Amino acid sequence: ELLNIARAAGERSVSVSRHNACGPVATAASLAVCAAADNVESLELQWGEVDWRSSLIDPPEQVSDGALAVSDRPGFGVELRV
Repeated sequence: ELLNIARAAGERSVSVSRHNACGPVATAASLAVCAAADNVESLELQWGEVDWRSSLIDPPEQVSDGALAVSDRPGFGVELRV
């Protein structure tokens, strides 16, 4: 649905910004959709709030110069560690 909304906004020359106050799996899903749309301005990310966040998924989120790396792995690009 998010991709449909982004595309509809793009048809009207409007950019979108994804609100994402969620964990790393939801962030990976949001990032995958944002990477598929060409009019995404930003993706909100709760980065560095807790030390154990990186232990929840494999591979851990990679942030460099304020940007979250988009995975080239299948699906959302992460596996939940349980």
